[in-house]
Amino acid sequence: MIFFMGIFAPHTHAQDPNWTLNPSDFEYSMTFTAFLSVNHQTLIAPTDKVAAFINGEVRGVSHVQFVPSANKYLAYLTVYANTNNETINFKIYDSTADALISVDQTHLFNIDGNVGGVFQSYSIAQPALNNQADILTFEFKDVTTLEETISSNAISIMLAENTEVNALVPVFSSSANSKVFVNGVEQVSGTTAQDFTNPIQYTVLSEDESEINVYEVLVTFKDSSNTNPTVTITSPSSLNFKITPIILEVAFSKVVSDFEITDFNLNNAIISSFSTADQTLYQVELIPIQQGVFSLEMPSNAVLDIYGNPNEASNTLEVNYDVNRPIITEINIKEDTSSWWFHVVFNEPVANVDISDFELSGMGASDLMITSLSALSETTYRVNVSNGTSQEGLVSLDLKTDTDIRDMTGNMVVVSTFQSFFISDTLADPELQLQSQFILYPNPVEHVLQIISHSNAIINAEIYTLDYKKVMRIMTNNNSIDVHALQKGIYFIVLEQENYRQVFKFIKL
Repeated sequence: MIFFMGIFAPHTHAQDPNWTLNPSDFEYSMTFTAFLSVNHQTLIAPTDKVAAFINGEVRGVSHVQFVPSANKYLAYLTVYANTNNETINFKIYDSTADALISVDQTHLFNIDGNVGGVFQSYSIAQPALNNQADILTFEFKDVTTLEETISSNAISIMLAENTEVNALVPVFSSSANSKVFVNGVEQVSGTTAQDFTNPIQYTVLSEDESEINVYEVLVTFKDSSNTNPTVTITSPSSLNFKITPIILEVAFSKVVSDFEITDFNLNNAIISSFSTADQTLYQVELIPIQQGVFSLEMPSNAVLDIYGNPNEASNTLEVNYDVNRPIITEINIKEDTSSWWFHVVFNEPVANVDISDFELSGMGASDLMITSLSALSETTYRVNVSNGTSQEGLVSLDLKTDTDIRDMTGNMVVVSTFQSFFISDTLADPELQLQSQFILYPNPVEHVLQIISHSNAIINAEIYTLDYKKVMRIMTNNNSIDVHALQKGIYFIVLEQENYRQVFKFIKL
């Protein structure tokens, strides 16, 4: 924030400036009803204030105050002078930032002048605010606009015949940071509904409040005898199915004739039947050819209304047909700076995934518990695990048999067993070698690891990556392990001999 103020509003840090003057020293005065702005933020603190200067001398001071009738924060500034047409400069004190801001704009002193008002106030701002007050676009939420015309003071919107207009919600854009009003009430694009049975005046106030433009918005209707029927294809239930036939609805804006199955464009499906009660709303039954996405659309000029007008092209509706049960394709361990967690990947989007669907198993799971679950995407999840006091050994994350995880068409997930991972408190030990039962060398290693042991028994060795994936398992009685095939990087090796286990970290060159 300080960076932007340094660019847009040159200022110095200082205590509240003691701006004073004696009005009796001056013969004339003028007034400003103004709002104060710094970096496009209106000042609202009672300790914020503005001073007017002429020839470097304080000629007026005012604090910010709230005006309930206008729901605005304004400064009523009186400026004094003995000569007309003197140049007025302004400085703002921002009490919140304890900053003194010099304002670039100036104004000529006008004897008995009155600048600004409560609704359309004078802006004292650094940087200067936008002075444009135009409506740029105008349409209605969830209603198709057939024609739109915007001139300097009028907006004409043409809608389809019989469109209900008593509660339309305008969606509009206007000049940067401007405000739009109807009967003095600020309008919110896409939110505020109005009755457009009769024309409505929209007033646009520029950001600096220096400009006002008034637009009259008129809604008209297109003669249906000259309009083409529109077609909308929808699914009354869902876009994901596992049972056939699949029922879709086709809605025309007007009565049409000679509508046949062959008028559709189909992909990966066939139409088994369709019916209608009034020749505007049809019910279509489809059979997918194979699993996956299939689509239905109607091209333009496929049917005619009673006036001979051809239809507009419909939307393309894509529907998913899936009878296969979802599966988990991958479970891996991921590690943050302070903890590790399971990364679970499904082969397709699933729902109803909950922490209670998973359980830990293995020797290393006795001191661990699942603490939370979060979705990373529609197919991937993070399962967090508590940090135990003696966590060491093999651990796997499994689905419970009573899980209710399903795909988007309701198919139940397949429960299966997944890979185990070795975890140990010593995996994070910075020492590359532990002086105990074994000695491991060389470290770093390029080709062969050598092991010195106090026993001649066979050594079982398992090598893991940093994310605990097992990459090698070997039994050796000559106390050497060939690692030349491993990629360069850091690994853990777990050595077991008789009833002793030890973990090392080594570097493969």
